[in-house]
Amino acid sequence: MRILIAPTAFKGTFSPAELAEAILSGVNSFSEQSHLDVYIDSLPLADGGDGTIEALSLSSGVMKNRLLVRGQDGEPRTAYWLKLGDELVVELASACGIAALRELRPMAADTRGLGELMRHLLETEKFSGFVIALGGSASTDGGAGALHELGVRFFDAAGDNVVPAGGGSLKRIARLDLSRAESLLSGKRLRIACDVNNPLLGGDGAAYVFAPQKGADPEQVKELDSALAHFADCLEFASGRKVRSLAGAGAAGGTAFGFSAAFGAEIISGFEWMSGILNLEKRLESCDLLITGEGRIDESSLQGKVVGSLRNLCLAKSKQIIYLAGALALSPAFKAEANEHFVNAASPGAIAGLADIAAAVSSSLKCLYSKS
Repeated sequence: MRILIAPTAFKGTFSPAELAEAILSGVNSFSEQSHLDVYIDSLPLADGGDGTIEALSLSSGVMKNRLLVRGQDGEPRTAYWLKLGDELVVELASACGIAALRELRPMAADTRGLGELMRHLLETEKFSGFVIALGGSASTDGGAGALHELGVRFFDAAGDNVVPAGGGSLKRIARLDLSRAESLLSGKRLRIACDVNNPLLGGDGAAYVFAPQKGADPEQVKELDSALAHFADCLEFASGRKVRSLAGAGAAGGTAFGFSAAFGAEIISGFEWMSGILNLEKRLESCDLLITGEGRIDESSLQGKVVGSLRNLCLAKSKQIIYLAGALALSPAFKAEANEHFVNAASPGAIAGLADIAAAVSSSLKCLYSKS
């Protein structure tokens, strides 16, 4: 049996690397008990969210780098980045992500840490462009905090400087000046790697879909959506780019919109970008079975995220797949497809630790092998 181990993070709990080790332990236990030879290819994955830099570093062998920045709550955070070819990959989740917050701050959390990291690299490194891994954000500020750190100037109706301080501050902005930031980023290619297709505004937008996960109550959600709409009016007028309805513009509390509107950044699939770098399809073709997992597998997992993208690849290539999940919330139609075709869902109620993951993997492999 040839197995590809390709998990993504259990957000805020286990990293892709930790999960890969636990899955490997479960595979080894199964191999010893069944006396079956198992060949393993380990490939921790991410799609722009938590663990992207770690997964890239482990899977590609490129060393990750660190920089202390101002986090989403004003406290120091360790932001990660690495160099792939002549591009730099930076990660929002480590610079200003939700996992490190002690207390959710839906109106005040911002993205300044990401901008601080990028400004430092622009001043110290030689490279052709950025890939900005967006995911796991704590804020709904449209990327305004990051843009400010990169030199975008914000003014209120009286012409005074405004320092964006989270989504709750965006309505104070009346005008933007992009000239200094455009000069700083001149000649640099910007790509945004994310795992969602949401636009900036409305019922499917950044505030209504994601702000509740960041602590916003219904009234705050409405306020944030209105603030993002106002910010979009100001930024699109300043740049001449109308991008609020782009698929993915709502990623990371609208940070994808901010970079796309201000600098023309291209929004790309984080999974497709990373799988191309790591030659995922060829590695999958060499295997009989893929084991992946996510903290919560629900319908959103099937919309551009790692688990859904791997599912589609396995269907196309007629490969078996085992899912691991701390929680499952799937529609009856998907459950029927899973049971009928190719899925063993290893979700033993609640996964409390890495040992539970190893045990679930060993148990699922026994079940799968007994049927084959």
